[in-house]
Amino acid sequence: MVAQALSAAEARIVLHHEHFDPGTPDVEWLPRAAREGWVVLTKDQGIRRKAAEREILLGSGARDFILSGGNLTGAQMGQAFVAGLRRMARVACGEPGAFIATVSVSGIVKVIQRAQAPRPRRAVSSKR
Repeated sequence: MVAQALSAAEARIVLHHEHFDPGTPDVEWLPRAAREGWVVLTKDQGIRRKAAEREILLGSGARDFILSGGNLTGAQMGQAFVAGLRRMARVACGEPGAFIATVSVSGIVKVIQRAQAPRPRRAVSSKR
């Protein structure tokens, strides 16, 4: 139902099961999603809570939107993502690197974690 709602809203979607087996661990599929430039939409709150998945997600460059409401029907999940679609697009285009954001049932989008930007290298000079 989520895919149907997003398709009806004219969002271009790639379904997980089209590229990965159902039991594929997050640490395997998230890096590929990032390489492909796919924005991840999920209801899996564990991604932001489990250190290994969070590090893989942020380290791989993945951009992830997680539904913040629990126990939603498929139709409600689809409605939430559609309600937040424009905001999600602005965040996905405006954030330079990996991030984790939440999407509320009403479509409110909030970035809760960003990948750490690499520290700039300091120039070393020697006076001889």
